Amino acid sequence: MVREVLMDGRREVPKYRKDGSLAAKPAVQYQCQACNEWVSSTKVSVDHIDPVIPVDNKFVDWNTFIKRLFCSKSNLQRICDECHNKKTQAERKLRKSIMEQSCKDQPVASGTTLSI
Repeated sequence: MVREVLMDGRREVPKYRKDGSLAAKPAVQYQCQACNEWVSSTKVSVDHIDPVIPVDNKFVDWNTFIKRLFCSKSNLQRICDECHNKKTQAERKLRKSIMEQSCKDQPVASGTTLSI
């Protein structure tokens, strides 16, 4: 599945040595599905479009986790490192916001101390 997602946006480009001669193997690049830029094979990942653990942090059970982890190709995307970092930061920020809101909504039992 992961290989299929990668191969859909793969291209080979000529690679040259320092002396200007053509290298034996071409360089491989992949197209990021978020920004449409072509990046080297070392700067691309396959990422879940919908996170394996939902942003609301509600872990249901292992069967649900495994089902989300081993999803269909339609929930996977090629993504460059820069876009992946932006997406991850946005998800973390949303998780933190949801967690803070849920903490505010829950009353603290009497006699309970909170440590931060």
